[in-house]
Amino acid sequence: MINMKTKGSEGPELAEKSDKEHYPYGLCLSLGKEELAKLGITTLPAVGTEMTITAKSFVKSTSAYDEGGEKSMNVSLQITDMEIGAAQNKTEAATLLYGAES
Repeated sequence: MINMKTKGSEGPELAEKSDKEHYPYGLCLSLGKEELAKLGITTLPAVGTEMTITAKSFVKSTSAYDEGGEKSMNVSLQITDMEIGAAQNKTEAATLLYGAES
């Protein structure tokens, strides 16, 4: 997986900033009562609990432009289907495909 922290968010000053300053706003999902019910979440997890999200989306829009020699690109994804579960243990791809060594 790719960590999406913004530049300059690592080092000793990390403890002084909130999470909002480390990850782009567009990467935060907010789920309300209806969404939680659809996902089968009946009790709220503790703040800081790691969870795994699996989602299906479609490209809603794209844009690209060149502004004074600096190129910019953007993709907007609309999530259509998702599931949430407990964070999975990091298992090597080979172990997933071929099983553990005997």
